[in-house]
Amino acid sequence: MSSISNQNSINNDNTPLEVLKKYWAYDSFRPVQEDIINDILLGKDTLALLPTGGGKSICFQIPAIIREGVCIVISPLISLMKDQIDTLTKKGISAVAITSEYTNNEIHGLLQDAQNGNIKFIYLSPEKLSSKQFREYVSYMRVSLLAVDEAHCISQWGYDFRPSYLEIANIRSVIRSDVPVLALTASATPHVVDDIQKQLLFRKKNVIKKSFERKNLAYVVLSEEDKNHRLISILKKTSGTGIVYVKNRRRTKEISDFINSQSISSDFYHAGIDSKDKTEKQNSWKREEIRVIVSTNAFGMGIDKPNVRFVIHMDIPNSMEAYFQEAGRAGRDNEKSYCIMIVNSNDADQLEEMFYNTLPSFEVVRDTYIGLCNYLQIPKGEIIKDKLPFYIRDFCNKKDLNFIKVFNVLRLLHRERIIFFSEREKRQTKIMFNVDSDYIFEYLQVNTYLDNTVKTILRSYAGINSKFVNVDIGLLSERSGINIYDLNKNLERLSKDGIILYDKAHAIQTIKFLVPRQDGDTISTIRENIESNNKRNIDRLNSIIDYVSDNNICRSVQLLKYFGEKQVCKCCVCDVCLDKKRTGVDSKRYLSISDEIKSILNSKAHTSREIIDITKNRDKQELLECLTIMLESGVVKMNEYGEYELQS
Repeated sequence: MSSISNQNSINNDNTPLEVLKKYWAYDSFRPVQEDIINDILLGKDTLALLPTGGGKSICFQIPAIIREGVCIVISPLISLMKDQIDTLTKKGISAVAITSEYTNNEIHGLLQDAQNGNIKFIYLSPEKLSSKQFREYVSYMRVSLLAVDEAHCISQWGYDFRPSYLEIANIRSVIRSDVPVLALTASATPHVVDDIQKQLLFRKKNVIKKSFERKNLAYVVLSEEDKNHRLISILKKTSGTGIVYVKNRRRTKEISDFINSQSISSDFYHAGIDSKDKTEKQNSWKREEIRVIVSTNAFGMGIDKPNVRFVIHMDIPNSMEAYFQEAGRAGRDNEKSYCIMIVNSNDADQLEEMFYNTLPSFEVVRDTYIGLCNYLQIPKGEIIKDKLPFYIRDFCNKKDLNFIKVFNVLRLLHRERIIFFSEREKRQTKIMFNVDSDYIFEYLQVNTYLDNTVKTILRSYAGINSKFVNVDIGLLSERSGINIYDLNKNLERLSKDGIILYDKAHAIQTIKFLVPRQDGDTISTIRENIESNNKRNIDRLNSIIDYVSDNNICRSVQLLKYFGEKQVCKCCVCDVCLDKKRTGVDSKRYLSISDEIKSILNSKAHTSREIIDITKNRDKQELLECLTIMLESGVVKMNEYGEYELQS
């Protein structure tokens, strides 16, 4: 296969379909993919709305291959970056991700390569995009396309607003003005659609949308007080792998352990797990060594597994957008799959209570801002231009404030340009040797495997015997030939044995004030915005509670109408549609008849006539209606001989 490395190699002679066939071996595009690609090739800013599994990446990869230059892809998902880079590299297309795994020197080299025309795709986070180092290099690059994945994150109307996304538009002033932007999302309401285009400085509005309808998904809401029992019942009746979502980290392990106790293989996952363990858990699930992964919403984004047969929510999600995106990870191979939410009588009240406890009113925003200024010792009427380290938990403890509420206030102040709030900023590791050279020599005679680590540190940093020194773990790894994971383990051992004092790098927040401190007057200028933001969030909460509570309107119809689709049809496979189909059969009688049918089919397949003959005492019409319901809901299937058999 030919290689694309020099970005000055123009592929204008190739049509999009020819590129698709050449590198992906597909004979045709999915609906609207070609329309999106053609608009990008014409240089149009474009917002692409595609359902999960709709083939978003091809929409920017193909025009980027055809256009001259390097494509910049902005994504918050490192796992997605790695997957796509691996795929592109195997096709002979040069692609890199600028992440914190690289040292500054390595990043310098990668950006130099891109500047020289040796890289076709650069993947990076919005934080990396706005760094001084990247901006200096990108101004000299020939950029072909700016692709923004998870574009809903840029909108304050969106459910997953990320302040760092607001900085993306600034890069447009650095690159050529004719470089098109492609924004992609699988969940955007009409308000969010407008806001994305505004925030990304679209030269002209341009939206291409494929319906968010997923005909292969059955959306189900089950009312059940004993959720764990119902969960196991579902897992035993369904086949294949799936995801179970819960709200907090502790419950991931508890429920995973419970599933394992029922002889169903399971593991747990959340954001607090070590990155190496995360990768192992993801890969075990993808390889189907385990059947069920129990996780917080930290799992799923950017993980490419098409044959997920079920997604089960044990709690009500915070919004329709969050639910639609998480549920949409099922059935990306277009095979029938289930999206099930198990709720009890207290869930809606608990969600509302948690929501209102963390909703920041104008008064809360004002008081938190004043407390923040006092905590960071900002004089009235003045502005400090430096970035200040900020320890949010320490601030909350000292002021006796709710952590989530404070976090929401900081994001709001960032959006309103009162402060610049960096949610995660890495601080360098600090090391100082705690023993003299003779002791080090004796220690290494016994612990020979640490010899390389210790000597590399001593050679790299002068004065480390007498004072704390900032060390670059990536550089030490490079010089010692030890991978970063093992190097950190070695440093922890040296610290435990008292050889070094080890202040490990960790993520901290920083705050930069953008306007002089005026206390209440500062916040009064944004009072209207605070109140409208709260109203949006309340509306979002009410929408998901209405969805769970409404047992009259098809679940798929409710979801699609929320996202602004008007011409929608009933799905006929959700719990609401199936319940309506049963109106001719009493629910208790349906359960009785369906149990009898399952018993009959347990030993062998039968035609409907044979089943009628076996159940002579049953009403024929009722029995046929029950068979139809069971077929449409996936309880039974029809084989090539026209016989009914149980789903395996």
